[in-house]
Amino acid sequence: MSESRNAYIVEQVGKRGDVKDSLDEKIYSAVRKQAKSKGLIYENGAARY
Repeated sequence: MSESRNAYIVEQVGKRGDVKDSLDEKIYSAVRKQAKSKGLIYENGAARY
């Protein structure tokens, strides 16, 4: 169920075309940037819902 929910949300966000401007993406990008400075690397570049 989690996978299908994530796929649905990704599809809906993609249809709107505002993935880069979403609050989720902004938060996830900030966390990735801060984590990288501490030596943590996130393999997947996209947020999961």
